[in-house]
Amino acid sequence: MLSAGWSLLHPKCASIPEALLGWSASGIGHQSPRPVDRFYRHHRLPFCKERRSDFSATTEATTCRQMALLVPDPPTLTGPETPLRVGQELVLKCVYTPGYPIAQLSWYNGTDLITNINFVEGIGLSLGPNGERIEESTIYFRNNVTKYDNGVNVTCRVSQSEGGITIEKETWKILTVHYPPTVVVPREQVRVFKGKTAAITCQVDSNPTAVITWIKLGDNTTVLQGNLANRNQTLVIPRASQRDEGTYQCSAENDLPPKAVGTVQFFVDVKPYDTYTRDVAIITISVVAAVILAAIVVVSIIMVKKKG
Repeated sequence: MLSAGWSLLHPKCASIPEALLGWSASGIGHQSPRPVDRFYRHHRLPFCKERRSDFSATTEATTCRQMALLVPDPPTLTGPETPLRVGQELVLKCVYTPGYPIAQLSWYNGTDLITNINFVEGIGLSLGPNGERIEESTIYFRNNVTKYDNGVNVTCRVSQSEGGITIEKETWKILTVHYPPTVVVPREQVRVFKGKTAAITCQVDSNPTAVITWIKLGDNTTVLQGNLANRNQTLVIPRASQRDEGTYQCSAENDLPPKAVGTVQFFVDVKPYDTYTRDVAIITISVVAAVILAAIVVVSIIMVKKKG
């Protein structure tokens, strides 16, 4: 029961950063002891004698005008906590209190607005403990997740606007997707000169990290770890010799089948190609010169015999 001439006022004020709300009545000041409610950022006045011009609402840094702005807490995003496997269905739910004016919900992939999702559903639920209405939005984010969804930041954002003030709150989840390895061979054939150091590479992509093994086919020799570099994706062959020639296979596997493989053919040249070309050219020129010289000698002999 309120006595005659008293009433309960509920002005709603907002400022950035949030300020404590101060009240004064005929020179008697009162400051709200609880500036933030559990679900809404607003202030409630104690019972005050209502007079036409005795009350004013101020903040320490910003003049606060009356507005009906109820700001909810950040939304709650729920979904699978364990890493997903490639091909698994992913369902994320965003639960939020609409506030006043009603908050608008959007889904984002990082900073990009998600507009091509398969299905989004908004559901109105029962009232919360403080009488607030609770809603949820369900997103089916790619019915079958792929390895390209690994590391994607999915954000649920609610926003409100009133009197030139826009307030946004968001919650996000970074996806973790496990997928089997893939192998790409940049160079399927590698040639080096005898005595030089060679490097052959298999580029491996996987999550979690795959175990990489190198084998020389034919004799099934497993390459020692000491010859590996670049997270075992590169095989280093120091002081290459002809006995190192052959086909090398890299295999990558983690806890997800299938295993991935790639092969590289390795050749060792006895001498540099330019030296070989130079030698061939010298021999060719020498042979041609010898033939020409022999022809000149033969012709000279014939001419001498004719004169005689």
